[in-house]
Amino acid sequence: MVQKKAISISRTQVWLALAGLAVITLALIFQSQLQPSGSPWTWRWQDMSARPFSLSTPAGGALSVVPATEAQYTVELLASAGSLGLGIEPVQPGRPWLLPTGACDSLGAALSTSMSSEDNPAGLIATPCKGLAKLGFEPPSIYTQAGAATEPVGDTDLVLPLPAHGAEWNKLPPGWSSIARRAGGGTVVARSAEGIAVASFELVPFLRLLRQGDQAWANRDRDGLHGPKPNDLIPFPWDEAIYVLPGADLWVELLWSLAGQVPRLWPLPSAAKSAVILTFDQDFALAEWLDPLLARVELAGGEATLLTTAGTRQSASAPLQEAGGELPSAAVMKNWAEWGHGIGLHPNVVGLSRASEREEAIGLFAARHPSARVLRNHFCSWWGYETMFEIQAALNIWMDLNYLSIEPRFGPVGFLNQAARPTRFQAPDGRFLPVLLQATQAADDVLYGKYPYSNGLSLAEAIDATGQALDRAVAVRVPLTFNLHPMIQTNEGAVFLDGLLAAAAQREVPVISAERWAVHSWARLARSYGQPALNQEPPLLRWTTGTDCSNKTQLSPFAGEGCLTPLSEPP
Repeated sequence: MVQKKAISISRTQVWLALAGLAVITLALIFQSQLQPSGSPWTWRWQDMSARPFSLSTPAGGALSVVPATEAQYTVELLASAGSLGLGIEPVQPGRPWLLPTGACDSLGAALSTSMSSEDNPAGLIATPCKGLAKLGFEPPSIYTQAGAATEPVGDTDLVLPLPAHGAEWNKLPPGWSSIARRAGGGTVVARSAEGIAVASFELVPFLRLLRQGDQAWANRDRDGLHGPKPNDLIPFPWDEAIYVLPGADLWVELLWSLAGQVPRLWPLPSAAKSAVILTFDQDFALAEWLDPLLARVELAGGEATLLTTAGTRQSASAPLQEAGGELPSAAVMKNWAEWGHGIGLHPNVVGLSRASEREEAIGLFAARHPSARVLRNHFCSWWGYETMFEIQAALNIWMDLNYLSIEPRFGPVGFLNQAARPTRFQAPDGRFLPVLLQATQAADDVLYGKYPYSNGLSLAEAIDATGQALDRAVAVRVPLTFNLHPMIQTNEGAVFLDGLLAAAAQREVPVISAERWAVHSWARLARSYGQPALNQEPPLLRWTTGTDCSNKTQLSPFAGEGCLTPLSEPP
């Protein structure tokens, strides 16, 4: 999202600047001549399709989500964490269940079926139904507090976001205990001795609002920078303690634990406890600047995605049909593909006033790169609410990367939309669009650039903040998406890139392309929805408890340890 400024410089200054860049580029090229040991991945994402299945009807078997208006998004949230055996169905005897918004008419039947089971399956009521009076609850009290959050939940130091206009219980019925409390207020999640948990507010709609933003803010440039962007859809009233955590993902972890810890897939691409998804926005950089940076990634055993501007408009005043810019030779790009790097799209629609022009420009650009499967617009340009997802779906894009965390109030790497794991985008009419929304947590120009939207860190502080963010990601088992700019990295000798790669290596976290992450994420979703195994499927890991293994690992901050085994092996 690098901001361009018109400046006046002499011809001598231009030549000196170009000479300096040439020296830096030659140094990067020289350093990149060392031969990498080889990609650590045993599977090629290029050999796999990311959407060969329908995700409309989960197969069930482990957790019943009661049919309701919010049942589908509830399943999508649980599937994003790798939950298995999800089903949209009435409560089944002996099976854990979850009752979402819109299902209150089914509360009596759900409680009757559940309580008649001998093994008392866990149940979660994720909406404040009036029928809770039968369980001894008084109507919850209403509160209004911008930036509301919980106290630390359970035995952790994790605090979770709450809606500005919510409800809470100041008194619980006998036999009920508080699971989560609003800081300075009452209980927002309670649980009975029989394993029934209740939320005091509409939890699932709140999580969708966090992840996707508010449709009411569509087409509005709230921060006055580069026009409407996804971050303009997401007003952020919370403080830094919330910003540095993937609160929506953590709420899903709490839901999962309260619902009885149903079977799970490990929600990461390897047995490592996190992953760095690395992208480069080309931003019209010269072709010779690209390979040295990707070579450095290879030396660290990683891979990345180049979001190219070769073939798109090269300025805001260019006609929509323009196809300027450049990429390296076919031989170089073949080497990239063989290693595992991807080439995605970074279309420039800035300066095009009509939505139809923007859509046409993106379509023309995508036609020049028919194998591209991921996309981030230049300046993260956005219009409408679901419009860009509809455009990408028509172009067979697997994953959107436009939801970039931009919040200049804070210094650390953060989660503006409170999510690190991808889900499909749900339109206001309930449709799921077949493109994954993958938030981008950090960009070099945002962390330590000198722009109005930047966090204002020094380069050293940005590298330190990266390590701290990876520590938090490892602790809660989520990936982090970083976006860098070849122009910035070449100018500074790739100091930040090297710092990021070193931080990942120190924590044994793989660095992967957005395409590999998209393929892996779609495969996990397919299995969560009960789809059969594909002929070409990336390796998936199952997390199980009650078994012995040499290296037990924790999956969720709200659960104990378990073992990882290949999904292809029986549990």
